[in-house]
Amino acid sequence: SELADRTNSTGNRLSWMDPPDDYHDAPLTQGEIESCMQKYEDTFQDYQEMFIQFGYVVLFSSAFPLAAMCALINNVIEIRSDAFKLCTGSQRPFGQRVDSIGQWQNVMEAMGVLAIIVNCYLIGQCGQLQRLFPSLSSEMAIVLVVILEHFAFLLKYVLQVAIPDVPAWVAEEMAKLEYQRREAFKRH
Repeated sequence: SELADRTNSTGNRLSWMDPPDDYHDAPLTQGEIESCMQKYEDTFQDYQEMFIQFGYVVLFSSAFPLAAMCALINNVIEIRSDAFKLCTGSQRPFGQRVDSIGQWQNVMEAMGVLAIIVNCYLIGQCGQLQRLFPSLSSEMAIVLVVILEHFAFLLKYVLQVAIPDVPAWVAEEMAKLEYQRREAFKRH
């Protein structure tokens, strides 16, 4: 009789491990669906993909000025495809609080320095200066490219110093939240 009661309460199943007879009565929850998907490991591949694209754009923009437009179109498509991939193809990633993008920041800055050097070299090699200034000698063209390179380095440095890493309104909001958190701890 006990076995009959168990069988009647769960259909024809003798154990909770037995699959239900009618699968339409037991729809899967979002958590069950995601548990069958592959895990989203980390953001290394995403950063690497963006870094390679950034390199192509900044290193060769003087040779192919439309590279930035092509990269923009690619990024618009990439945002949607990555969102689709995250929503339907992998488990929901756990959020982790970090201070910055880590070593990728240093790599991007190094790429910026390399881009200045490469673009100034390309400008000097392709003869753009000779077309702009026909009376310019080869020695003066080299000097002009070096001056342009130093000016670009100076401009990069000035922009790096002038633009803060954290915008003022974000720093203000963070300070407000920190103050509210401290006040809440004082009350409790």
